[in-house]
Amino acid sequence: MKKFLTTVIVLAIVVVGVGWYAKNMLVNKVSAKVVSLLNSPELKQRINEALNNPEVQYLIHKYASQDTGGLTFKSQQDAIEYAINHMSPGEDMKLLQAYNERDSLTPEQEKELAQEVLSQFSPQQLAAIAKTFDTGTNQ
Repeated sequence: MKKFLTTVIVLAIVVVGVGWYAKNMLVNKVSAKVVSLLNSPELKQRINEALNNPEVQYLIHKYASQDTGGLTFKSQQDAIEYAINHMSPGEDMKLLQAYNERDSLTPEQEKELAQEVLSQFSPQQLAAIAKTFDTGTNQ
């Protein structure tokens, strides 16, 4: 009985270890893919276009006026990487898929996706990210 219990415990530890390793590998692969996309000229241009949208500017100013709780970012890239790492690999993959299918998304789907993403962050996190993108700061 003691040998059986030891075997079960060892197997449980191995399964947990393999699961942890697999999860970290997936997170690293998704993060690497997202970071490579972030460095692409096409995405940088799309981000700049989005940042010039009056609705986006309004939201940035709205969130940037709130308390950050001490959270700050050195650059827009740092803020984006923080946001990507904050979300789960599944959420990152959903965003990556939406980006790949961006031309077929309806305005309603885009709005739902934006609300889903915003709901993942606290008001302080949103404020810190918004301050990084606010006109005239860290550009």
